[in-house]
Amino acid sequence: MSELLSLSRPFANVATAEVASWHPERAGHDRRQLAAMTLAVRDAVLNDKRQRWVVADENAACFLAGFLGVLATGRRVVLPQHIGRDAVLSFVDETTGVISASPELVESAALNPVSLAAEATVDPAAAAALTIDLDTPLDMFTSGSTGDPKRISKRFRQLDAELAVLEALWGEQLGNCRVVATVPHYHLYGLIFRLLWPFAAGRAFPELSLLEPPRIAAACAVADATALVSSPAHLKRWPGFASLQVAKVKLPVIFSSAGPLPAETSRRLHDALDPISVWEVYGSTESGGIAWRDQGAPGFADWHVFDGVELGFPDGQQGRLSVRSAPCGGDWMDTGDRAELVGKAFRLLGREDGVVKIEDRRISLQEIEQALEALDWVSEAAVLAMDGERQTTAAALVLSAEGRRELEQLGGWRFRGALRERLGDRFTDVVLPRRFRYLEALPRNATGKVLQRDLQALFERPA
Repeated sequence: MSELLSLSRPFANVATAEVASWHPERAGHDRRQLAAMTLAVRDAVLNDKRQRWVVADENAACFLAGFLGVLATGRRVVLPQHIGRDAVLSFVDETTGVISASPELVESAALNPVSLAAEATVDPAAAAALTIDLDTPLDMFTSGSTGDPKRISKRFRQLDAELAVLEALWGEQLGNCRVVATVPHYHLYGLIFRLLWPFAAGRAFPELSLLEPPRIAAACAVADATALVSSPAHLKRWPGFASLQVAKVKLPVIFSSAGPLPAETSRRLHDALDPISVWEVYGSTESGGIAWRDQGAPGFADWHVFDGVELGFPDGQQGRLSVRSAPCGGDWMDTGDRAELVGKAFRLLGREDGVVKIEDRRISLQEIEQALEALDWVSEAAVLAMDGERQTTAAALVLSAEGRRELEQLGGWRFRGALRERLGDRFTDVVLPRRFRYLEALPRNATGKVLQRDLQALFERPA
């Protein structure tokens, strides 16, 4: 395995018959098949005048062939926020085509990697000679958790730069692990950790996401060793991790991103599955990976920066955090987060845009969320500021079993009062939530993030 991983030559020095991907219901793809699809996409795009190509496929192997095939032409790849038919086709015009083998898109797709390669034979020399210019452009979209999704334009080198860093840090621990994932492959975290890094390092990547714990456990059980690429939204809702224990899986590593993993969840994972590493990754679509930690491992509870990442603070060692690295384009970028240095590591102090003024008092919405989640009545909380005649806060809660019993016994009004009373020793009355919604689950997108507009919609209709 190369110490300097790169996808500038995706099929160089690799036996094309090696297994590249796995599927939970049928055989996966080997590198020969992926090379055939990639070359077929490249040739078809070169014979088409359109300069932008939306790649949207529910199968990660077909997606990868479309992605690499367009990149090999030097034309722009567009990775949409969603891969539903209407969302994808909203990009299409005379300059933009679609590459997909997904059933709901295949009739509208200009190119289908599977059908293009159906009759193709692979010349190993042609596959080995396929190259990607690292300056090739691509567009991605943020999750839209605090507003509408934002288009982020990148160069392929920004994604490629992360691969060698990740392999140098964790490659030896992963070895030949097969990857299982709960996150989509078309957002940055899943694209890197679930797809590009495993493919570049020769590990089998998953063609489909698995969301149900029994299916995840079954997929882990048939492999010699597994790396799980997941998110707090999935890991927090997996009670006891019993299915993994019963399956007696060899699971040396779990990766988690798209939000902070509660310390309690990290601890429970270690208690249930040790020896294990629960590596959290901090970053964004704009910045790429910034730092990593494992709250259950001595010495790694604080955030450690990835190799090549620089940190900047306006006041020396604390405040609004900026970063500079190759994955974020080499320029300083404001993260919008507050942080403080702790030796060579750092701690996050919350979002700058999560600090609001309520009747002239500055308060962190994240701090209220954490206080609510510390109560034995609450499993998850999301707090937002509400504008009206007076500004207030509101909270959407997923109650624990004990919390549901208390709500039933006390009734909504008295339960609301009891919640506010329990928070009263930490917050003044004016900043405490005045409105509550009790949910089975918080509204989340495909990456597991809670969108601000979905929270607001909860309070625009009657309870």
